[in-house]
Amino acid sequence: MKKNIIDLQPSTNIFATYQRYSYKPPYAVAEFVDNSTASYFNNKQKLENFYKKNNKEYCLRIYIIYGTNEKGERYLRIRDNAMGMELEEFKRAITLANPPEDRQGRNEFGMGLKTAACWFSKKWTVKTSKLGSKNEYNFTLDIEKISDTNNHNFEMEYETIEVNAGAHYTEIILENLNKYFASKKEKEKLVNHLTGMYRKDILSKKIKIYWIEDKNGEYWTNIEGKRFENDQLKMIEPFDFKEPELRYLKNNEIKGINEGLLKKEISFFVINPNNNEEYHVYGYVGILKVGSRTNSGFALLRRGRVIQGALADGYRPKELVGDASTFAYQRIIGELNLDNFPVNQAKDSFSWDDGLEEIFKYKLREEIDEYIKIASSLRKVEPAKKVSDINAKLTQESQNKSVQMIQNTIESNISDNNLEFKKVILEKQENLNSVYSFETVSQTKKLNFMVNDSESPKNWIDIKIDKNENYTVFLNIEHKALKPFSEKAEFIIFMKTFTTAYAASLFILENENNSKMIDSRKLTRQINDMLLEYSESETQ
Repeated sequence: MKKNIIDLQPSTNIFATYQRYSYKPPYAVAEFVDNSTASYFNNKQKLENFYKKNNKEYCLRIYIIYGTNEKGERYLRIRDNAMGMELEEFKRAITLANPPEDRQGRNEFGMGLKTAACWFSKKWTVKTSKLGSKNEYNFTLDIEKISDTNNHNFEMEYETIEVNAGAHYTEIILENLNKYFASKKEKEKLVNHLTGMYRKDILSKKIKIYWIEDKNGEYWTNIEGKRFENDQLKMIEPFDFKEPELRYLKNNEIKGINEGLLKKEISFFVINPNNNEEYHVYGYVGILKVGSRTNSGFALLRRGRVIQGALADGYRPKELVGDASTFAYQRIIGELNLDNFPVNQAKDSFSWDDGLEEIFKYKLREEIDEYIKIASSLRKVEPAKKVSDINAKLTQESQNKSVQMIQNTIESNISDNNLEFKKVILEKQENLNSVYSFETVSQTKKLNFMVNDSESPKNWIDIKIDKNENYTVFLNIEHKALKPFSEKAEFIIFMKTFTTAYAASLFILENENNSKMIDSRKLTRQINDMLLEYSESETQ
């Protein structure tokens, strides 16, 4: 073992500031995966030729290992079998302000390893050996140690160890962690996000990414609790991405649309008006076989890696597909490559706040407008599906019955001397948001229905009233009591009828007396009667 000196430049104290960097765990881990995959893409032919000479087939393997060391301290390790680094590359990787020579890959900034390592941990180590070299280079940065000594010396030690010339790897070891994966849900979220992010790599079968949890020297993988001994890592299943199932349209199912898979290739250019730079967008748009608020939306990729819309977080601004209640929102899906668009430092979003995103959305809407209309038309021609596994079904006929039943219920509870219900207007539009009009002797009042998909709402509905005593009812479909069922458009339609009846009942009972006081028992009876009538109609 030989000790050497490296000039980190600038001051080592700057590393501590990266602990406050704006990262989310999947994107911080992705910095290491980006480096591994970039090393593979830049040296693919050399690696494959080396393995072919030894009658083997090469596959890039990236292991993300989360565990506890002998001191009971949490650690995170990312190890790959990519090309590895020789001394100059190694120095460039661990020093600041030193981007790679080739900036067309995924590690274009040359900062990801340092920023992500410092964000995750107070102590990190890099070990690497390049194929054909006999040297392993080993460097450790202990942020607390250099901060305590107020070390403004740019020079730090690294070690050189002799290894086999056929060895090729890079390993990042993060200790004394700032960030933990405390629950199974957090780990699943990380795995799912990375799976969606590296979908193209996974589908190629040339790159395999693994999640491994080390519990006292025994490896557990894929969240399921399967145990493997240290020498059985090859048995562990890697991440697996499944292509979304698209809708196949039958002949004459929609007038004017030919039979076939609902998928369309897209290619267009966007010009930034600020600098006249031209950006190419290409990929596809499709329509899901089964609508889903979770799995719909676009994945926006750059250089083969998803930047926005990784998994269960599709890119679907309202200007394109409307809100969560629309059928376009629940069915439109696609992948778009934005290879030369600018990204931010964390690579979790595009840098297009200068108006570039608005132009992109405008051009994309032009490309997918036909599919927006098809997605809306499909709802009219397909049979109703299950709302849940608890024998709850909502056919188009029962929807109509429930709407009629609500109208009857409201009418029967209105005092002739006080409030006369003239009609209920449901605007025929793609969006489920609608307006109900109530006419009194002297004026018309409105009840607005809105679907709200904000995360983690406190209430299942919110009711607001304006100065003209018009109501707005918000159905919060992300509420934990509704979310398990709200994947289905039919469920949202049913909840619309229910919440509208509930809010209208409040409106009616308030107007029966000047004090605006509501008899809770009368309200309860009214809602109970409505639900009982609906339930009986379903069982007949």
